[in-house]
Amino acid sequence: RKGSVLWSLDNRRLYALQLVAMDLWPRPCRVRCLSRERLPRHKLKTQYRKFNTRSDGRTIAVTTRYQNFDTWNWQERAAEIELYSLSKRLSVVFTTFEALPVLGAMLFRTGYTGLQSRWPLIISFLLAFSLDFTRQQVPFLEKQLCLLQVQAIQREESLIKLSWQGDDVQGVCKLQLAAIMAITLLMMLPCIFGIAEVKVRSSVFSCWLGVAFMLLIQLMFALQRTESSEKVDDAAEAASDNEEGSDDKAADKAAADT
Repeated sequence: RKGSVLWSLDNRRLYALQLVAMDLWPRPCRVRCLSRERLPRHKLKTQYRKFNTRSDGRTIAVTTRYQNFDTWNWQERAAEIELYSLSKRLSVVFTTFEALPVLGAMLFRTGYTGLQSRWPLIISFLLAFSLDFTRQQVPFLEKQLCLLQVQAIQREESLIKLSWQGDDVQGVCKLQLAAIMAITLLMMLPCIFGIAEVKVRSSVFSCWLGVAFMLLIQLMFALQRTESSEKVDDAAEAASDNEEGSDDKAADKAAADT
């Protein structure tokens, strides 16, 4: 045990347990284990070689003497699972904003849309299509959002369930929901500015600004909460390291005196 982190002395069992846990993700999985604060001195030569990690134990290299079979990281695997769920959510949003302009263009001559021309509908469709195409070709931002989702589940934060996705969905973290809302607000702008009535356009845009401001405030609080939790974890690890270092010095001094 090193602070709040447990270091495995048997990576094969840890690898097998994490594989099973990923099959059940995002359900929390726990296992009973034995731990101690430090290695006994007669075990240092045989067990200390297992502490040669260069990633703080986050990555496991599955190897033989002459071949590397796999590099395993459970957080990356969990992010891949969350990427599938996030992609479905974004697909629903983009498909909606790609279909609505087409429907609005068909109903434009009836006057029910309230728009000055078809150009806002065309711009809205092109914007939704370009954002959808970009996120499929460059999935970097989606992967980062999925890592934030994994970290939120790991910290056991309360997740927000989207009712249109059914009851079997785990839910989304606040940062991921804020990203979906930001994309939705961005794609609404062309149609808002295309409203013919000045008073209606001003009122709708004021509501849009209010929602965007509240979303920004929530995003700032969520980011601040994430950074504070990371700082607390780092401080706990540093305190544990200092305590272990002082204990080792005391033990070495006692052994030297003996």
